Amino acid sequence: MLLRHINENSLVYMPIDSDCDGFTSAALFINYLNRLFPHFAQNNIIYKA
Repeated sequence: MLLRHINENSLVYMPIDSDCDGFTSAALFINYLNRLFPHFAQNNIIYKA
């Protein structure tokens, strides 16, 4: 599903759980996307804790 949204250049909302493991997992996932798909991650991911 993520690859489909990347291919379609969709906006993706990512809610972040506001505890230690929520912030950690969100940071890991956002950093992962920034490495693989930097343009998509910087322009199409909306996140909020």
